[in-house]
Amino acid sequence: MVVVTIISAILAAGLLGYLFFMLFHSDKR
Repeated sequence: MVVVTIISAILAAGLLGYLFFMLFHSDKR
């Protein structure tokens, strides 16, 4: 199913971005 793949990709990208954002904020502190 294409929809499932798209949702999975979006979730993975969001999680990676969130982790990167948290890491950047922690490093900046």
